[in-house]
Amino acid sequence: MGPNMQATLAFKCPQTGEVVRPRAGACPACGAPGMRGHLRLVGNDWVADPEAPMEAMPVPAHREKRGIMTEDLLRRWRISRPWLKIREDVLLASGWTRAGLYRVNRPLGHSYTWGVAWSLWWTVAGISPALADGGAIHFIVHEPSGRTHFMVARPR
Repeated sequence: MGPNMQATLAFKCPQTGEVVRPRAGACPACGAPGMRGHLRLVGNDWVADPEAPMEAMPVPAHREKRGIMTEDLLRRWRISRPWLKIREDVLLASGWTRAGLYRVNRPLGHSYTWGVAWSLWWTVAGISPALADGGAIHFIVHEPSGRTHFMVARPR
């Protein structure tokens, strides 16, 4: 086995969809004896194995990253990060948290919000950010007609 592999058992429970390791010869999620009917991880593929023999299989020691980062999100990060970094002490003292500034949303139903660093407004032409009193971040919209609007992000 290579340095990135470790010997372990990995099964996917058909009832819960969880990736589990057998305990006392049974599935800890649904209690199925001998892991019968569970999918088994072989390499990078889940394989149906109704008998599911319980020998050790190599499984990657690292978790694969989910592809949630798009080019547009990365562009927002590259623009917002330097602006936020030089003002970070003031923002944190004003009530922002690092999560509120930089959090990446976890997909699949979690209710977290994205940090302000990932906001669409960093990349829109004609909009400039400004730090206001109380730590609010104003995104100032300059219309061609001369009108000015503010979109405000405040610490929670």
